[in-house]
Amino acid sequence: MNKILNCFDLILSQSNVSTHYFRYFGANNILMLGNLKFVVSEDYEAAKENSTLHKRLIFIALSTHHPEEKVLIKIHKLLKSQYPNLLTIIIPRHINRVIEVEKIIKDAKLNFLVSKSIDVVEDNTDILIINSYGNTKKILKSSKFVFIGGSLINHGGQNPIEVAYNNSLVFHGPCIHNFSEIYDFLKKENIAFQINSEAELIYQLKEKLNNYQNNNIKEKIIKKGNEILLSTIKKLDQYIID
Repeated sequence: MNKILNCFDLILSQSNVSTHYFRYFGANNILMLGNLKFVVSEDYEAAKENSTLHKRLIFIALSTHHPEEKVLIKIHKLLKSQYPNLLTIIIPRHINRVIEVEKIIKDAKLNFLVSKSIDVVEDNTDILIINSYGNTKKILKSSKFVFIGGSLINHGGQNPIEVAYNNSLVFHGPCIHNFSEIYDFLKKENIAFQINSEAELIYQLKEKLNNYQNNNIKEKIIKKGNEILLSTIKKLDQYIID
């Protein structure tokens, strides 16, 4: 590894943790820039208008893995009596698992639909399963409450920037080591909340559903993204001059 890394004139690192790892293997010429995932572009349309959705309280479970759906479906059932207009949208990380998720919902005796978009939702739909890729950005516009999967299991989580950019609150499990520095930033801004059990997620959701506050994280992400881009340009210019 040392021989491979020292073949490069320059290594651009996304975090202090990554820089530490490169140095552990004896790499030289490392520039720590920051995570370019903060540089977000608005390249998507708004979700289609649906009068039914205006009456619904929407919770999204994004990039879920087995057995996270079972937990989230159970939570929906527990919250339904208090929030009868609650709609849970499940977007599995791998859409070939849709049939598996359907079975869990049937066992819970809840009404569900499977679709590539949210415009099919009916008044009695409890859970909508998204069975395609490509519409996630539009769907995220419909909710301010999003659980990000791959975090209740030892997977390492998924990137939360896209969700936070929508001024949505982010709920996640303890396993987020793939994006730890991004989550640290979001936690400091009071936008990301770690949950370790069904009871904790129910408590956090109920509290935030009743007291949602928009702290405009979008502007902070744009600002941080711009800072990282400017820092990158300056560091690269200096490196070239040197």
